[in-house]
Amino acid sequence: MSNSRPAQIEAVLDLREWSVPLNGPDDLRALWAALEPQFHGVPLAGHRSHTWRAAAGAITLEVVRADPAVLAAGPDTTVSLVAIREAPWHGRTCRACESGGESGVGQGVHRCDTCANLGLDADVCAAHAVLVEGTFAVSCPEHRPSCREEGCGSAATFWCSGSRCRSRTAWCDTHRVRHPQDPDTAYCPACYRLAFPVCEHPGCAAAGTVTCDWHDQSGRPCDAQACTRHARRWQVFGPKEIGLGLCRTHDAVQGRAPMELLHQICVGAARKRHGRMPSLQAFAHTLRNCGHRALAVDYPGIRSVLDAVRTRADASGVRGLGPGMDKAASGWHKELSRLHGNSVAGAELLDRLKRLVLLGDQRFGGQIAAELRLEEYKPAFTAGGKAHPGRLWVLLPQDLRGLFSGKARARAIAYERELGVEIKLADNNTGKGRR
Repeated sequence: MSNSRPAQIEAVLDLREWSVPLNGPDDLRALWAALEPQFHGVPLAGHRSHTWRAAAGAITLEVVRADPAVLAAGPDTTVSLVAIREAPWHGRTCRACESGGESGVGQGVHRCDTCANLGLDADVCAAHAVLVEGTFAVSCPEHRPSCREEGCGSAATFWCSGSRCRSRTAWCDTHRVRHPQDPDTAYCPACYRLAFPVCEHPGCAAAGTVTCDWHDQSGRPCDAQACTRHARRWQVFGPKEIGLGLCRTHDAVQGRAPMELLHQICVGAARKRHGRMPSLQAFAHTLRNCGHRALAVDYPGIRSVLDAVRTRADASGVRGLGPGMDKAASGWHKELSRLHGNSVAGAELLDRLKRLVLLGDQRFGGQIAAELRLEEYKPAFTAGGKAHPGRLWVLLPQDLRGLFSGKARARAIAYERELGVEIKLADNNTGKGRR
């Protein structure tokens, strides 16, 4: 068997009936050194398979290619073994079986990581493998994890999936706390308290699943926990998205300064919406609900407040706040241009409405027209295949509203028909529209 020059014979060595396993290249060379002389002088023509028998079994040499000039192998013939066939056998045996003196030694189909780290034979059979609930990590009986609780020492039955343990710490059943809705998920007592803290409301023992998203001036969140019954969701991102959570200390947003309100909304967007900021109209909706009716229709004013929020964003320590506002700036600029056009159109509609009032009410028309003020105008739009008319919100003192609308809104309906828009009387306190 030589690699110094091209082989004259290529053969496959079949050891499937040979009982002595080969443990490396040296064993193969020794076997071939003993076998090759038996091959000398054997005619090759018409003989592709040659078998030798001994006490350890039988060895077969199958010739797959031979130089036509070589009629029989000799001491100078170069032979290349292109493949070796061996009977399947399992070299991995279970250390626990061997150490226990068991007669039927199991196959080491699993691996104990602790044994491997200690430099020991890490193979474990299925009967001795210890699989603790929560991960697929296997250990041998000797290295089965114990409960982490101080003074416990019981055999661990699960790995805690909580935010502190992260499936790296094992606990016994005595210290297991199951997930309220998912019985297959378990926590240690400490991680359970982190995942399901008790509601901050006095006397409430329910899990506090809503976190308060209010931030102080340094950017530190409140993080108080409340249950769904006692927490408040501040819907600042629209009706289809989850709003900001507020605890009982911070749920009184009515009347807070615009700067503070918009700062909290932008911080919430940076943390909960990956920096995706609300539109100017969404900010206006929140400001109106919080009592800032005049600013709610002053979109350049809202933009100025947002600029002030951006100025102090970098000092707030809230990650993503500044970049999120910078990314939204171009959209706000385009929206502001569009809203300015709406404002101009609304002023024109208001002038037409005043003229209609003067013509339609000879007695009180002058007084009503003098008090009419524009709140906001939103043009017509189509959504979901359905057309929605434009809406004109106007301000009017309470004592003139009935005179303006007429009996059963007859006059208001006539004005709407003439202008082609819906007319809504905005509440003088909150700015909320009503027919």
